[in-house]
Amino acid sequence: MRVSKWLHFRKKTKIIQWKTWDVEFLKFQLKSLREDVRLQYDNIKEQKIKNDTIKELIQYVGIDEAKKRISLGPDALFNIDKSTKLSLNENEKQQVKDFEIISQNMQTDLTQLEQRMIVIDKQIEEAETNLENFYSLLKMLKLYISHDKK
Repeated sequence: MRVSKWLHFRKKTKIIQWKTWDVEFLKFQLKSLREDVRLQYDNIKEQKIKNDTIKELIQYVGIDEAKKRISLGPDALFNIDKSTKLSLNENEKQQVKDFEIISQNMQTDLTQLEQRMIVIDKQIEEAETNLENFYSLLKMLKLYISHDKK
């Protein structure tokens, strides 16, 4: 192999290696971002469950009893007769409406975060595909250089 040809492919090998490092870094950043979004999603989902629990408590046992039961956490809804809802006063009705609005907003946030995670997952897949292609190309270039030297 001529020296100029060897240098050309040697340079190509280095460029592909640098691109590989860039994509590996990008993949690392995307995975970190994905984890942050997932944690945010989990946090909002947990808050939504609490919000919905409080709303249900107010509907079935009233606001005073709901305040007592909230400390029970997820168990707050056990032993409640859900066949009939209480006749709520205006304050309790407003509280239920407020909790419904909050719940709807949280659901919107959850949907947006789900979509964001899907996009990030696709970007990670794309980075992995690019890495596989770069690794294959590097192998081919190194094989070509070593084979053509002989």
